[in-house]
Amino acid sequence: MLKYFSVALGVSVSLSVGTPIPPAVPSYLLGAAQRPPVEFAMALLTARVPCGLEIRESEDRPHERPVSKIGPQGDVPLSDVVRAFEAHHRDYRAAVVGGVLVIRPRTDVLPFLDAPSTISTPTPITGVMVALRRVFSPLVPRWGRGGISIGSGGHGSGRELRVVLDGRGGRTVIDTLNQIVLQAPGRAWEVVTRKDGASLRPVTVGFIDADGYRRRHEIGGP
Repeated sequence: MLKYFSVALGVSVSLSVGTPIPPAVPSYLLGAAQRPPVEFAMALLTARVPCGLEIRESEDRPHERPVSKIGPQGDVPLSDVVRAFEAHHRDYRAAVVGGVLVIRPRTDVLPFLDAPSTISTPTPITGVMVALRRVFSPLVPRWGRGGISIGSGGHGSGRELRVVLDGRGGRTVIDTLNQIVLQAPGRAWEVVTRKDGASLRPVTVGFIDADGYRRRHEIGGP
């Protein structure tokens, strides 16, 4: 069963976080909700809606150009956009988790994302990819000693951005991923999964921005 948690950061270290999701968002997101999940996430970022995405590898298709903002002006309730997305993508659901719109499959979700974070104290980290490696280091121990990112070169790399990760109080891996995108806005976290027999595992993890640029790590098999 999908588990969604809404948890305030509440850490003693000063955090610079993104703008909370407003109850109303630009109306062009209703049209974007009909696009593939990756493109929908890109459109959310153009509207400054922080988001995260767990997606099956078979549906992680090359994206087209970002959705056009041309059309009816004005705002609509975020709940209407979520309903439109779920109506057009019945295998996925979206929910606000700790100030981030999180999109995940309805079934076969990655259990690791719902597991308690292993980050037991507030941990300042410089660089969003370094922070990502810290979040996933229980799956890939070598990432605790660094790693090489793949994808879009230096575009919006976030190498100098400072974030604080805090998994205390029962916070989950998703909560720590959300902490990254709230403190380093303009990017969505992305986890791509593959079904191997009865098991599900991540194949890439990383970030995507509103223009579709991606910075990702590959996770090798067992």
